Amino acid sequence: MSARPPILAAAALAGALLLAPVPARAQSYVAAGAPGAWSDFTTMTIRVADRAGAGTRSDWSFERLGPGGDLSILGRTSDGRTNARVEMLLVNERAWLVKGAALPPDGEIDLLDGAALTLQLVLRLLELAHPGGPASLGGEVAVERKTNPEGLRVATPSMSGAFGPPSTLSGVLKPAGPDGVAYRLAFDHGVGPARQAEAFTGTWGRLSRPRTLEDRADVSTFALYELGPRAVPSGIVTIMGYGAIERPSAPTIAEVRRRYPRLP
Repeated sequence: MSARPPILAAAALAGALLLAPVPARAQSYVAAGAPGAWSDFTTMTIRVADRAGAGTRSDWSFERLGPGGDLSILGRTSDGRTNARVEMLLVNERAWLVKGAALPPDGEIDLLDGAALTLQLVLRLLELAHPGGPASLGGEVAVERKTNPEGLRVATPSMSGAFGPPSTLSGVLKPAGPDGVAYRLAFDHGVGPARQAEAFTGTWGRLSRPRTLEDRADVSTFALYELGPRAVPSGIVTIMGYGAIERPSAPTIAEVRRRYPRLP
C-alpha cells in the first residue's frame, strides 16, 4: 500500500473492501435509482475516516450531470503532511477521464472502483438506516444499532466488495436544506480479528435542476481511458476481465461522446 500514489491509497481506504476481481456482474458503476430512493441522488459527499489511526482522511464528491447518467467525481486526501486531489468524469459509462493521478499499469481502474464502491456502500447503508427514503425524513433521526446477519455486497463491472456478516449500523440522519440530508454513520462488520469499523459522514442531495456536462467543456488536460472488456496476462494464462485502456486525449466532451456513444 505504501508504494501507491496518495490518491490511490485513499481509494483503497475509502471502503474496507474485501475486494476481488469479478465477472461483469454489475451493469453500471453508479446506476440510477428508483424515484424517491436513496440511490436517486444528484449530489453526494462522503468523508471516510482513517481506520488505521495514521491520520489520513479522504473526501469524495459525486454529482450526476444531466439525465444521461454522466458522473463527476472529485477526490481529496490528506495525511496531515501532504494533500492529493483527483478529478474524474464518467461519460456514457464508456469513457473515463482522469486528472491529478498517475495510474499504475494494469491497475488503472482501481481508482474508479474504489470511489464507486464507496458510493454504493454508503447508499446501501442509508437504505438500511432509513428504508423509507429521504423524502420520509421528517426531522433528525437517530439510527439505533441495527444488526444485519447477512453479508452486504456491492459491485461494479470490474470489482466487488463484501462486508460481514454480521454487521452493525448506527448514526444520525437529519434534513439539510429543502432537498438534502446530512448523515453520520458508524458501520462495523466481520468477526474476530477480521472485524473492521468504518465511519462515514457527508450529505445527500436531490437537485430539481441538475447541472449538465456540456459538449463544449474543455477536457484536453484529462487523461482519457476507454472502459470495457480487456485481457489481463497472469502468469502463463490470460484472464478476460473488465478494465481501462488509455486512449489519446480529447479536446472536448463532444469529441469524447463522438468516440464513445452511449450503447443501446
